Amino acid sequence: MHGLSFGLTQVGIMGLMVRHVPISAITRAQVTIAACGGIISASASIVAGMIYARYGQGAYYAMAVMAFSGEPSSCGAHGVLSMLLTPERGVPVG
Repeated sequence: MHGLSFGLTQVGIMGLMVRHVPISAITRAQVTIAACGGIISASASIVAGMIYARYGQGAYYAMAVMAFSGEPSSCGAHGVLSMLLTPERGVPVG
């Protein structure tokens, strides 16, 4: 299940970048996505460890809240990206 969700996420991200990121900035966009994913994953692992150390198996409830918060977050991000990005405009290159 994890492999399928990861694969679909990667395909979706690459599709979004191909449509909205200028070809001259595509490498930078891929690196940014990878770095952000690593930072978020590492931060979540550290916080999860601290919660587990304090609450033991009760930390499951915090993990469940975190997992369920992903869906509204992704819907919110989709709405924001839909407003900011258009195929004609693309992502601003700094």
